[in-house]
Amino acid sequence: MLAVDFTVISQNRILPINQHSYSIQKAIPEHIGADIQQLDFSLNKVLLLKNRFPALSGKYIAIAQKEDSPDLNDIDLSGRIMTNSYSSQTITPHATMVAEVMAGSGVFSPFSEGVAPGLKIFPVGFSGEMPENELFIKQHLISVVNHSYGTEIENFYGKNAKAFDEQALLFPTLLNIFSSGNNGFSQSISGKYSKIDGMANLTGNFKMAKNILTVGAVNAQEELISFSSRGPAYDGRIKPEIVAFGISGTSEASAIVSGVTALLQELFSQENQVLPGSDLLKAVLINSAEDVGIKGIDHQTGFGNLNAFEAARTLVEKRYFSDKIIKGQVWEKIIEVPKGKSLKLTLVWNDLPAQEMNEKALINDLDMELIHEGVHWNPWVLSTFPHADSLLKPAFRGPDHLNNVEQISLENQDAGSYLIRINAGKISGEEQAFSIAFQWEESEQFEWTNPVSDSKLEKGTTQIIRWKNSFTTEKAKLEFSKDDGKSWVLISDEVPLQRGWTQWQCPDSFTTGIFRMQIGNHIYESAAFIISPAPAIHLQFVCADSIGISWESPNVSGAKTDILGYDPSSGVWAKIGATSDTSIVLAKQKDYPYLAIEPELFSGKKGLRSTLTDIQNPDVFCYYQNLEGVLTAEGNQVSIALINPEIVDRVIFMKQRNGEWAEFDKTSVRSDEKAYKSFDNEVNEGANLYQVRIIFKNGKEVISSVLTIFRFKDSSVFTFPNPVEKGQNLIFSLKEFDQYEGTIIDIQGKIVQKFNFMGDRFQIPVQLKEGSYFYQLDRNNHASLRAHFIVK
Repeated sequence: MLAVDFTVISQNRILPINQHSYSIQKAIPEHIGADIQQLDFSLNKVLLLKNRFPALSGKYIAIAQKEDSPDLNDIDLSGRIMTNSYSSQTITPHATMVAEVMAGSGVFSPFSEGVAPGLKIFPVGFSGEMPENELFIKQHLISVVNHSYGTEIENFYGKNAKAFDEQALLFPTLLNIFSSGNNGFSQSISGKYSKIDGMANLTGNFKMAKNILTVGAVNAQEELISFSSRGPAYDGRIKPEIVAFGISGTSEASAIVSGVTALLQELFSQENQVLPGSDLLKAVLINSAEDVGIKGIDHQTGFGNLNAFEAARTLVEKRYFSDKIIKGQVWEKIIEVPKGKSLKLTLVWNDLPAQEMNEKALINDLDMELIHEGVHWNPWVLSTFPHADSLLKPAFRGPDHLNNVEQISLENQDAGSYLIRINAGKISGEEQAFSIAFQWEESEQFEWTNPVSDSKLEKGTTQIIRWKNSFTTEKAKLEFSKDDGKSWVLISDEVPLQRGWTQWQCPDSFTTGIFRMQIGNHIYESAAFIISPAPAIHLQFVCADSIGISWESPNVSGAKTDILGYDPSSGVWAKIGATSDTSIVLAKQKDYPYLAIEPELFSGKKGLRSTLTDIQNPDVFCYYQNLEGVLTAEGNQVSIALINPEIVDRVIFMKQRNGEWAEFDKTSVRSDEKAYKSFDNEVNEGANLYQVRIIFKNGKEVISSVLTIFRFKDSSVFTFPNPVEKGQNLIFSLKEFDQYEGTIIDIQGKIVQKFNFMGDRFQIPVQLKEGSYFYQLDRNNHASLRAHFIVK
């Protein structure tokens, strides 16, 4: 059994799913449990891709999602979950999250849009760990399969790996994308790399295949997530091939790469009227990835961090070759390269399957070299010696007789003609298809990658500003303007330019903004963006014929708020009202059962839209206006404001105890008094759940929505669930928003896990053995927070 505990976006509202257990076979979803709103699409240049190619949505691409089924009622996936005879009857939060990351429409909120919001998803259940059958792939024109799950660490080339390699040859345009796994702390118990901590711990024999793409996880600061499974493969091949954002698990990272792959397929097919080969897509994705972690390729982050925009630019600028080479032949091609900062090219081919349990998986061995004015460069290779120190050594140049991916890169290359040479000295059969992608970076170039034009940043929040740079200068000057460049405010004159990002605190105001970076005598202004409140609708009442809503003021002169209605049957938004006030009463419109609000500046620029609010239920909200909670020194105060007290006899205050609702207070209602409150002096540490029963004079009753008051007593941190089961999320909820360094220690005093996070709420996977553990959370200039938890 696996228990998952996180928030799921449903058609009606955000629903907390507590201890939602479900049975699976051997495969375990590689997800820790984060809301899609925590995703940073700027890291992998997904925001930039969507900004520069706004017509791309994945609408004509079909992707298979191999796991249990997503929630068909999720409004962000409505109409695009294509259930079929292979779909699981089990619906899980994990499957919904993965589908949202790949294809969320963004209807629920501006932050719930996935990578490819037009994508069609075909769920296929865990019927086994083998590839999907030929009929299914052909019938539904599947071109990507996402595999966000894993098993135990299996370091050998078995029947599953062989089957996926065979499928790539049978369907040359199909790419299987796998999460690397969440066992980054573990060690293999068998094979060449057994008993090496933190290496060779990919979760599943199928991830040993050659003709697939495996994906690890990094955080927003481009650091490898501690639990992300690492390579090498059982025979020393480079795994994972790339990494992507995935603070809540490699499932998330894999889903991002799958969504991007679908957009690249759509982009290529628009230009060429056919889908690209999987070897070409793999070459493009790998070649455009940005180096992170250890300099150069490595066994932890592979060939680098996904760059969706550079991958698209490679296809648009046709910086690739796809061809075949005959046995014994030498293939050559000349490319003209400008003088610049770097040059990189990647060769990929779909190799023949090896025999099960082969010591080495590679069958057809192509060898690439780059030649310029008599100088020859070999690909980068890594040490495969089974020792941690050796596996972490930097890459060096040499012939590669192990991988079916080879990469050559140069720094500060001269301009001129470069010859790419491929030798087919050892292949089985008469020919081998392959693809090469290449790119170069010219010197002294700068480009903003986040924010992009019309980006909407939430006011008062910490944002990560990103850029691409090829200057050699270490420091630069960063400024901000909120008056279209008339005046500038210094952010820092020592921004670490080579890092490519910096954190910035948004002003607490509704305004437009521009950044500019000064590098020596060069000045680069960003596109204009918007700093906006994240508005929230407060339902005042919902009656059969009218609706009353309110919201916080955007606090800017000349601003107004648009009221939007959403029709889920047609997918159409409509403006149904507007006001410069902070509340409005609307006639109820049957065509729009959902509402959202969107602030607008006097210039016409739109701010962040609110989350979707369901107004379909008039039975409860027509009778009360507000249900609010306040923390006091004595306990929790719960208050309710009735709309028509003259028809109400009494209100009963309820609290959930041990999973059951129990009365803790009640009061009679006076016809001239609308507001009622009660105090709960027996509060729990953590979440306290309340409801109010409204009893009418005619004997009927309604029950309010659930009010949650989260309370700390003497501790600054609350950890739950405790005890926690292996495979669940351990959630830390803190009083203070800050940067924390976490350490988990077993009862022998051994450090078993480390992690970092910024915020006041964080979740980590629990892959620990049964027993007692201690954790310590450290932050600057504050005492450490310590407590214990139990894994059962």
